[in-house]
Amino acid sequence: MRLLRIVYELVNHCRATDRSSGDVESIDRVPACGFLHACWKVHARMLAMSESDEIEPLGYLMFRAGAVMRPRVLAVLRPLGLGMPEFMCLRMLNENPGRTSAELARENNVSAQAMNQVLNGLQNVALVSRPAVPASGRALPAKVTAKGKALLKRVESAIWAAEDEMFSRLGVDDQRELRRILGRLIDAASENE
Repeated sequence: MRLLRIVYELVNHCRATDRSSGDVESIDRVPACGFLHACWKVHARMLAMSESDEIEPLGYLMFRAGAVMRPRVLAVLRPLGLGMPEFMCLRMLNENPGRTSAELARENNVSAQAMNQVLNGLQNVALVSRPAVPASGRALPAKVTAKGKALLKRVESAIWAAEDEMFSRLGVDDQRELRRILGRLIDAASENE
């Protein structure tokens, strides 16, 4: 709501500027204020809604939920020398061994170079193994080592405990439904890529 308040202030400022210049042209026809006017119309519609009708954008809510969860996950990972990229990489490789740096990078929306750095770091501490020489081409398929699997098991237990704490206000059915919906969103996004 604060952003809409700023837009409201900007539109009012724009209207005051138009009036003070003696220009009686409608705000709709003032190019610099067209966007602000559109925002004002949205704001007016939102003000007409009751508080119970107000809905936050889903992307924003998903971002906020992630922002709340991230510090809890990092509190588990940091003492073990892992960050979120390393955890995600270990988890993905554990589920599907043999992925390459490029495949992991695409699934995580990072560059192949960034993912290669993550894999090199995991390989340096013996959590991941890759062949010294590619079997064909340049791809080096990676897999989680026994040491990596043991660490991942420990980490996941602690992360699930943090997740349980965060989602404890939701019932089992709500949690199941949330997982189902998020899974559908991820699948749909994957199909469109």
